[in-house]
Amino acid sequence: MAISIETTQNVQIDYEIASIGDRVLGSIVDGFILLAYIIALLLLIGAIDVQLGPAWMVIFYLPMFLYDLLCEIFMEGQSFGKKAMRTKVVKVDGSEPGVGSYLLRWLLRPVDSFFMLGLLVIAAGGKGQRLGDLAAGTTVIKRKPRLTLDETLMPEVDEAYVPTYPEVARLSDRDVAIIRDVFSASRRQQTRATVNALAVRVATILGIETPADVDAFLETVVRDYTSLTRGEQRL
Repeated sequence: MAISIETTQNVQIDYEIASIGDRVLGSIVDGFILLAYIIALLLLIGAIDVQLGPAWMVIFYLPMFLYDLLCEIFMEGQSFGKKAMRTKVVKVDGSEPGVGSYLLRWLLRPVDSFFMLGLLVIAAGGKGQRLGDLAAGTTVIKRKPRLTLDETLMPEVDEAYVPTYPEVARLSDRDVAIIRDVFSASRRQQTRATVNALAVRVATILGIETPADVDAFLETVVRDYTSLTRGEQRL
């Protein structure tokens, strides 16, 4: 099962939706982390050997209570369990989830946990969404493994290389990273429509006509950018 997410380059790319097994295993990892925290906390309180007031107990247990919410806010849609399973919370419309989205997911987590209602909703739906996801407009996807150097479009560029498109200087590192990742993933999935749309978008940004060989064009854009920013990358 997959879902299309629109990147900041206005290009659709398909991501695999995290399975119920991925989400359950991620929750188990998070559960062990919380258990370890509780054990460490009890050992600490025992070692201190003092009577702690209600305020201190609230302070000690608050991180455990807010664990999921804080992780997703500060770890860009991931908890340690999600990171271990290579999954991540995203908005189904392609935008970045905000604090409000994470808050909605967190507030409805107890409801989703009631008689495993969340798992039933995920199984019944088509986008891997529990009730919290439906309310927040989010879902959980499988993050593709980071590509190795040989799999990327960041080739070694010879010192004598002359850029074909000097206009690539208008792009940022983030733009080129998106071009590289989207093109690499699309090429491996053999989704020509995505590659063509990406090439058109990049050509528009550069103010040039889209070449007929879009694959060679995108590779050249990344190679040109690498050449033009070589000095900056060495600083």
